[in-house]
Parts: sequence; C-alpha cells; structure tokens
Amino acid sequence: MGTDRQHTSKSWGQRLREENRGLREKIAQLKKEAGLSQKELRNIWKLINDVPGALFLIQQEKIIFANENACRELGYTPKELLAKTLLDLLHPDSLSFVNTIQKGRPPGQALPDQNETSLTAKSGQTLCYEVRINKTRYQGKPAFLLNMLNLDQKKTQEKRLIQSVKTETLVRMASGFSREMENCMIFLGEHIQEIEGPESPDNRL
Repeated sequence: MGTDRQHTSKSWGQRLREENRGLREKIAQLKKEAGLSQKELRNIWKLINDVPGALFLIQQEKIIFANENACRELGYTPKELLAKTLLDLLHPDSLSFVNTIQKGRPPGQALPDQNETSLTAKSGQTLCYEVRINKTRYQGKPAFLLNMLNLDQKKTQEKRLIQSVKTETLVRMASGFSREMENCMIFLGEHIQEIEGPESPDNRL
C-alpha cells in the first residue's frame, strides 16, 4: 500500500510539473503573439494617421476616432475631438450633411460617397471639405468612415501650380523674345552699311 501511495504521489507530481511546463509554454506563446499584435496595431495606426486628409469614424453622430490630420487642421487635441459630436463641428450651413448620413441608403439609391461640407475649427475659422463616406460597422453597430480633403488647401495648391505654370510660360516667352531681339541686332549690325548706303565723299575726313 505504501508503495502504491508513493507511486501515485510521484505520478501526480509529475503530471503537475508537466502541466505547469505546458502552461508556461502557452503563456510565453501568448505573450509573443500579443507583442506581435501590438506591433501590427501600431503599424495600422501609423498607416491611418498617414492617410491624406482628415479621417473620422462616426457612430450615432459621436466621434469615435479622429486622425492626426483632423486634429491639426481643426486645432483640437484628440481628447477634445473625441468629446464632441459631428454636429459640434459642422458649420450651420452644412447641417443637412448630417441628414445625408442619418438617412443612410434611400430605397433604390446608393449612399452618396462624395459631398462638400464645412466644419468650424477651434479658432472659429470655417473650413471647406470634400468628403468621402464609407458605411462600416464598429463593435457590431453601424458607423461611418469619413475621409475629408481640405478644399482650401487644395485650391491654394492649385493656385500655386497655376501661378508656377504662368511664370514658367512668361519666362519662356521673355527668353524667346530676348533671343529674337539679339538676332535682330546682330542682323542689323552685319548689314548696317547696306542700310545706310555708301559713304559720301563729303563725309570723309
């Protein structure tokens, strides 16, 4: 009997050690997977913050997420933006934009994926945006992903591009005109005597 108890005790202790070893291996594997997941999540957030323009995730008019561009353009900290609703940011002239989102997809019609709307920055400045809308789900509930391109910046860039093209064109025209004038002066210099005629004997010294 004593031998049986001793054998049983050893078997139980061995199983316990094996189970502990198995648990440690599982914990190490889970930590490794968690580290990889966190790294991947950081990369995803970096990509999201690198998306051109302001990016918002809206659910029931509440701002669930806003990227760095949105915070910078509107002058808010991430914490300040997450405490607001879309209505808080919309300019009074653009309140109909909320109806577009709230109504979702009308029967027989697609949800418009591009709109223009105006937001009010923290400074009080009104900013005009071109908005692209994608319907999605967040934590199992309907949500909307808004990608907003600042039209004021876009127009400024377009004006700079147009001005640059105009300047380049004027420089080319001026350069061409200068070459033409230079050629004319050379031509006149070469044929000046022919134009003035032969030298008169009275004018000779």
